[in-house]
Amino acid sequence: MPWDGSSYSTQIKNYPVQGFATADIVPLACIKIYELMKEQKVKSLLINTVHDSIVADVYPGEEAVMSKILVKEMVFF
Repeated sequence: MPWDGSSYSTQIKNYPVQGFATADIVPLACIKIYELMKEQKVKSLLINTVHDSIVADVYPGEEAVMSKILVKEMVFF
């Protein structure tokens, strides 16, 4: 098979985007989300990040507040 370029074009195009989201945007969003969680005095916790997602352990009864906080910050970024 002659070499005429990469067959992984979607991965090559996605790499800088995914790297930027994971390394720069998600940590900034976590900081803002944490600050809003402290303001709202919630008992929920930020647990982990997976690529461009944030995983939270939501305390019972705080679903609406956490949903509002997470949507606000994730849509902003």
